[in-house]
This record gives sequence, C-alpha cells and structure tokens, in this order.
Amino acid sequence: MTYQEIYTKVKDALKNADGSVIDGKLAIEFDITGEGEGKFYVLVDGGKISVEPYDYVDNDARLIADADTLIKIASNRLKAETAYTKGALKIDGNVGRALEFKKLVESAAPARKPRRTKAQIEAEKAEKEAAKAAKEADKAAAKAAKEAAPKKKAAAMKKAPAKKTEDK
Repeated sequence: MTYQEIYTKVKDALKNADGSVIDGKLAIEFDITGEGEGKFYVLVDGGKISVEPYDYVDNDARLIADADTLIKIASNRLKAETAYTKGALKIDGNVGRALEFKKLVESAAPARKPRRTKAQIEAEKAEKEAAKAAKEADKAAAKAAKEAAPKKKAAAMKKAPAKKTEDK
C-alpha cells in the first residue's frame, strides 16, 4: 500500500467525524512505519477537522504504527488501547491527548448494533424454524386442496342429475 492510499483511507474514515467532540485544539501526528512509510496529521481546532499530508511538529501526540494498524484505529475497527497494549502502536507525547482522538474516531463510525445474547440468538433461530414450518404446512395444504379439487368436481358431476331440455 502506498503512502497516498494510506493517507486517503484515514482521511475518508474521518470525513464524517464530529469535531465538536474535542474540546479546544487537538493535533495528532501519524507516523507510518514499514510499507507506505510517511507522516501526516489530524488537527481539530474549533470543531473543524483537517487531515493533511505533512509533518506537524507542534503536535499533542504522535501515533507510530504500521499502515494496517493506523487505518484500523482511524476507522474504529481497532481500539488504540488494544493496539498499544499489544505493542502494535507507540505513542510519543501526551498519551491522554492521544486517547482523546478516540472520541473523534467514534463520532465518525456508524453506530454498531449491540451484541446479541445467546438467548436472543436461540429465539431468532426458533422463530425462523417456525416460519419455515408454517410455510411448508401452507404448501402441503395448498397441494392437498389442489389434488382434492378434481375429485370433488368429478363426484359432483356423478351425483348431479342430467338436465333435460324441454322442447316448446
């Protein structure tokens, strides 16, 4: 992955973020290691968010990681805390301010559905099975009615007396 692709993915991940979740000014520099190596920064100032492909020396913190880790953090698929504890992310500068970046990321991410409990999963499964059984029962009833219809018609024709036409 190239530097430009990494930068673009992070910028796209933050395009719907709400800058008002950050109090004051926050400047976070991203330092990409390995493939696509380079630096860019995210600046939130007065609620306005800027993602620029430059080195930002007056930053609050610098997040250092490979491209995959930084993209996952920016798109809220990986918590920065998890990456940090696993050693995939290094933070230089004010760690507290770096963690504020999480608010920005969460404001950009679509709301996640809450996890379902085992009981909910079982209930949904039972509901689907019941719907399937009802559908099969309806098909069987329709088939039986269709098969019975010609027999009833034939029986009705045998029982009905023939009508005589009267000549005038």
